[in-house]
Amino acid sequence: MTSSANLLVNGDFENPGTAVTTDYEGYTADNDSAIPGWYLRPTTSDGVSPTIFYTQSTPGDRTSATWIPNAQNGAFLMQLDSTNSTPFTVGSSLYQVISLVSSTEYELSFWINTEVGGGKGGTSGSLLNVGTLTGNANIGAIGTSYISNQTFLVTNPNNVSATDAVWQQHSIRFTATTTGDTVIRFADSTTSSNSNVSLDNVVLVVVPEPSVVMGAMLLLGLVGWRERKRIRVLFRRVESNV
Repeated sequence: MTSSANLLVNGDFENPGTAVTTDYEGYTADNDSAIPGWYLRPTTSDGVSPTIFYTQSTPGDRTSATWIPNAQNGAFLMQLDSTNSTPFTVGSSLYQVISLVSSTEYELSFWINTEVGGGKGGTSGSLLNVGTLTGNANIGAIGTSYISNQTFLVTNPNNVSATDAVWQQHSIRFTATTTGDTVIRFADSTTSSNSNVSLDNVVLVVVPEPSVVMGAMLLLGLVGWRERKRIRVLFRRVESNV
């Protein structure tokens, strides 16, 4: 993982926007402003609107929404629901639109988890799509794809508790081919079955060019060499005065 600043707005979901007074908020209609930086899209292509859940309580202090795990870090996370049909179809999604630079390599990392509690656990999946924005941001249509329908999985034991559920981090790199607005979309995957995917701490950074990394390493080496030389000189002075 690189050390650059996160390019995404509210990637850790710690800015809840309008304060809520319950343990969680559920969204069943498209919403462009509920969570700062993110477009919420519960509505699927088959017309069903599975819920997007947003928790606002301190981890371990929730008295309801017991199927949602504790946050990976901090107090907030998102959970993406899927349709209750057989087979399960692709569920709700959320996305962010950000301006990227052509010929620049980026690294996207994120944490996912399963549902928790009785009858939950198992395997959950997040379906990731990244590509150039076509048309209006609130439509979020993708033109040129950088990452297309790639599924990332996490598995926990059946009936896993909120405290025992293990978050899984994933990361992937891609290179933008166009300068301009780009869509980064996460959706609940069909793989999730009866255990909808939870999402937290999404980070997008620029991958440093090899020449920059090499230059930094050479600079550190030079600084180290000069420091070692300075110490040797000091030791010689001390020895000559003994």
